[in-house]
Amino acid sequence: AVPVKKVTVAKEVVRLLGELGGGDAFQELLRLDAPGTHRDVRIALLRALWDHLERAETWVIFEKAVQDPDWIVASKLADIPLGRLSMDAEERVVTLLSKILARSEPEARQDLLNRMAHVPLADARRSLFKRLLDHMGTEAHEEAALAFFAVLQRMNSSEVDTVSRRLSELVKKRRHLLAFIPHLKGRLGPYASTMHRQVAQNLVHALKSDPLAVPQ
Repeated sequence: AVPVKKVTVAKEVVRLLGELGGGDAFQELLRLDAPGTHRDVRIALLRALWDHLERAETWVIFEKAVQDPDWIVASKLADIPLGRLSMDAEERVVTLLSKILARSEPEARQDLLNRMAHVPLADARRSLFKRLLDHMGTEAHEEAALAFFAVLQRMNSSEVDTVSRRLSELVKKRRHLLAFIPHLKGRLGPYASTMHRQVAQNLVHALKSDPLAVPQ
């Protein structure tokens, strides 16, 4: 019954409802998912729903949030705790993250890409990995390089040929190539993994056929 006209009060009410748990608190959280809700309250609501990831209604709200006109609200979906998700729930998170990568705001995409290398998703179906590979071809070479950095972090030894083929497809994009190389060089050295050395060797081989790539 607490008045929630003030943003600070509304945020605290949402936080406490999330901590209380139970069916009544959850229904109240659903009621608070209303058009025109302040950004900070929307973000608090998304966080409060973390303890209800097994409920279908929670994912309906998450789906709406990923399309929110305010990209900052959508970006908070990347904070969903991932440690105990089922494979199906993980795939739902991957779908949400992919939709953020497809948003029109470069800030939303770059914010997510800066985190993708270390997001603790098992990605058993490799859906996120494939989405990052695809994003390596985006027009903005800075974004493409962030996607490549995440690919190098998330790849496994069986995906060397897949990553090498994707690099070979993109070497004609000169700015992309120049943006990719520092990330690959950063993975080399005396303690480099075998898979990253193989990717580098394959890239060198691909560049040998291009006279303009001699400096690289």
